[in-house]
Amino acid sequence: LAEKLYQKVKRMFGDPHQSTEDLKAEIKEKLSDHEGKLQEAQDLLHAAQGKMRQSGSLAEQNKANLTFLQVQHN
Repeated sequence: LAEKLYQKVKRMFGDPHQSTEDLKAEIKEKLSDHEGKLQEAQDLLHAAQGKMRQSGSLAEQNKANLTFLQVQHN
């Protein structure tokens, strides 16, 4: 009788609890993976923004050089 009661309690509470713990672990793992990918995306975005600023500066320098050369040529 005690074994039967134990099995019933385990089935009603133990198994669902273990399933919940397994799901919780899976969710934590997926969140951690997502956070890592988000950080990587933010790093790439910052790098791209830096490259855009650098290319804008180079474009301005090229424009100034071209104007200077045109003035010298005329």
